[in-house]
Amino acid sequence: MRWKRTRLAVLTVIGAGLLGGVLALVFTPLTRRLARWVTSDDWSALDDAARAAAVGQFRLAVVQVFAAVGAGIALTYTARTFRLTRRGQVTDRFTKALERLSSGEPYVRLGGVLAMEQIVQDAPDQGDHAARVLNAFVREQAPAAATTPVAATQLARKPDEQVQEALRALTVAGGRPWIWPVSI
Repeated sequence: MRWKRTRLAVLTVIGAGLLGGVLALVFTPLTRRLARWVTSDDWSALDDAARAAAVGQFRLAVVQVFAAVGAGIALTYTARTFRLTRRGQVTDRFTKALERLSSGEPYVRLGGVLAMEQIVQDAPDQGDHAARVLNAFVREQAPAAATTPVAATQLARKPDEQVQEALRALTVAGGRPWIWPVSI
């Protein structure tokens, strides 16, 4: 936490220094000297109106360069904020889907399975985690296999709707890169 405060203070000081430098460059006699340096030999051939125009153009160029740098920095931070916000939203949705999967009501669990599938469609990097959760859900909710020879001859009980939906989400055709083999 202390590192973040220190970093923010350093960035603030650097930003204030850059702003002060720009203001000093644009609104002091230094501008005239720099404009003279940029135009080099042509400065002596210019009349007063042309010199004033050259100084004005130099000021404009300096302001435009710093405005472009500022816009680039703002765009970088906006993109970073967007990524962090999106990651947080996906995490919240994942947590809510987990809560739904652990519910006692079948229709709520079904909603959790569908929410997991939607999360994977929206954020494919979460597919591995969703597949693990759905595999565990299927293993827990699927009917137990017959253990005696007499019970094995009877037809297996059909899995609940939410288990069928989880299996469908895990094995849907189309080649999802996040599919794990289901072992019941």
